[in-house]
Amino acid sequence: MTETTTATPNAVASQASDMMASKLGQEGMALLDAQLKLWSELNGRALYSPLRESLKAGGGVLPAGTLLHGIRRFSEAVVASIASRGIMSGELLGIAEDGETHGCADFFKMPADMTVREYMAYVMSPIQEGVMRSSRGERLLTRGVAFIVDPSAEGMSELLTHDGYTYPAMQSFINAPSSRTSLDTAAVLGGVPHGAIAGILADEQLLKDTNAVQTLRNNFPDTPLLDHSGQLH
Repeated sequence: MTETTTATPNAVASQASDMMASKLGQEGMALLDAQLKLWSELNGRALYSPLRESLKAGGGVLPAGTLLHGIRRFSEAVVASIASRGIMSGELLGIAEDGETHGCADFFKMPADMTVREYMAYVMSPIQEGVMRSSRGERLLTRGVAFIVDPSAEGMSELLTHDGYTYPAMQSFINAPSSRTSLDTAAVLGGVPHGAIAGILADEQLLKDTNAVQTLRNNFPDTPLLDHSGQLH
């Protein structure tokens, strides 16, 4: 899924309080405060990611549960922001959203173990319901850049407990789209740290843009960059 994150890091706590209190209520704000404390601790250090190590070694399999988050338009500022603090809800960064998962960073989720190539083919395949065919929301991931987040990275299991698609207490303040389920979608309260980013997917056009590629390499020097076939670049 997509977010735009360009606010300054020290604005996170105050903006979360100002923008989210009326949407999350007392219980939701207590959950958010605890979640942001954990996020801050994790974001302040390097995290071990088994999936990142596998992708760096040429393994192209994304395990079931792997999270993917795309950005609509390539931006050096957005890339630098994600490299600095990970992927967070835009609402916590002073960016008003019309989304239903208030205070959450939204992700598509791998429904099963697949190679990168297999997943991209799945993303492009239509949904067939009777005689009706429709496109998958995941098609957003085929354009520009998508960040691969490792759910097994250090500290992620506790953060992922507060997923709006699975955590009952969050149903009082988010209204997850009925077309999405916990099998293929996640809405992580607050966000995830930069150290949980295991890889970056880029489309063919962007990979031809030397400035964009250099921006990704400068901001994510130890993170593998892959095309849609799973090949390292």
